[in-house]
Amino acid sequence: MKSTASIWMSMTSVSCMTTMFCHYDLQLQLNVGTLSRDYIVLYHGWLSPELREISARIYWIKDSGLPSKIQREGKPARTCVKVLAHTWRGTGKYSLVSIRIITGRQHQIRIHTAHIQHPTVCDPIYTDSATFHLDREWCPRNFLHRYRLAFTDDSGARQDTMAPLSADL
Repeated sequence: MKSTASIWMSMTSVSCMTTMFCHYDLQLQLNVGTLSRDYIVLYHGWLSPELREISARIYWIKDSGLPSKIQREGKPARTCVKVLAHTWRGTGKYSLVSIRIITGRQHQIRIHTAHIQHPTVCDPIYTDSATFHLDREWCPRNFLHRYRLAFTDDSGARQDTMAPLSADL
C-alpha cells in the first residue's frame, strides 16, 4: 500500500510528514534537482538584472554554532537569482529577488548574497551590526520567505504548494 505525503507549509518552513519511503523519495528528488524551493528575498543594494546564478563553495561545521563561510574546502552550492524589482527607502537601495536554491547548504541564500556584497535585509549573522540595527527599525525579521515548494508525490503527481508573503514583511 502506498503512503501519501502530507505537506504543512508555514511562512518560514516547510515540513513533510511522511513514511520512510516518502522521506527517501523526497531526499532523492532533492539530490537530483527535481524538488523545487523558491524564495522571495529583499537585499541591500541593487543587484544587477544580469546576475542569474551564484556558485560558491560553502563551508559549515555542524553543531558548531559558527556561521557558514565561503571557502574552497566547502561543499558546492548553487543559487539561481532573478531580480524582480529595485526600490529604495530613504537613502538605502534594495533589490527584491526571487531565489531558487539548487543545493541546500546551511544559510546558503544568506551567505551567497553576502559574499557578493548584497546581504539580506535584517540578517543578524551576515550583515554588519550597524546595518542590522537600522534594518530592525522597519523590518522585524530576516527578509527571506519560502513561497513555493514543488515535488513529485509517491503516486507520481506533481505537488506545488505556495505561501503568500506574510504581513510583517
